[in-house]
Amino acid sequence: MEGMLVSLNNLHDRVNKLVHFLLLENETKRCRDERQINARQYAIVSQLLAAGGPTPLTDLRRAPWYTMMYLHLTDKTRKRDLQGLRECGLIVLDKQNQVWPGFADPPDVL
Repeated sequence: MEGMLVSLNNLHDRVNKLVHFLLLENETKRCRDERQINARQYAIVSQLLAAGGPTPLTDLRRAPWYTMMYLHLTDKTRKRDLQGLRECGLIVLDKQNQVWPGFADPPDVL
């Protein structure tokens, strides 16, 4: 009986994570459609969702797709885009400078 309860709890946790993932994906699309976020911000959240876990901020900024998006833009624009995503709750930055998708509950949030 105890083993079955553990299995059900594990399944429940997996379903909750999937639901949170889908809700964040839907919220991101809604924000883009309502022009609360721009195409660059949408791409950032999409890549973080595809990664499936936290991404160090330095790795994010070094990623080829990320550097190409900001090739002709200033660092201030990069910071403003990330700050906008944080304000919308689409990403979370922890104390180790790791970027998490908005549904994640990292241990040390800034």
